[in-house]
Amino acid sequence: MMVGNTPVVVKALTQTSVERSTYGSEFVGCSHVIEAVLGVRDIVRCLGYRVTKPSRIFCDNKGVVLAACGMNMLIKKRSTALAFHRTRETIACGAIEIQHIDGASNWSDFLTKAVDNVKFMACTRALMFPCDKAKNL
Repeated sequence: MMVGNTPVVVKALTQTSVERSTYGSEFVGCSHVIEAVLGVRDIVRCLGYRVTKPSRIFCDNKGVVLAACGMNMLIKKRSTALAFHRTRETIACGAIEIQHIDGASNWSDFLTKAVDNVKFMACTRALMFPCDKAKNL
């Protein structure tokens, strides 16, 4: 998570529920991100800054983005339904906006997946982590 151009939170966690599809796991992950974003927004407000714009959340699953932004869905699994409604509620109140990001531009992929050296170097430079020793890998 970045505030301005400064990374303030980098977090990877294991989900506690088992999902049958990436659609469900993306919504559960999105609800975890929303909780973190709302916490940082509260901290920024407590420091005396006015938060007027919605925070942007990027998701690489286009179905999740479309469903979160307006489509009515019938979801049978309780944990996925709760995450879905939490996401829709936060978007409706104007605290966040969710946007689609393609796989080539997704910076978080290098933290969770095996990527080639070129993408790894590009992501580390983009996130301000100098990593010249990775060239020897």
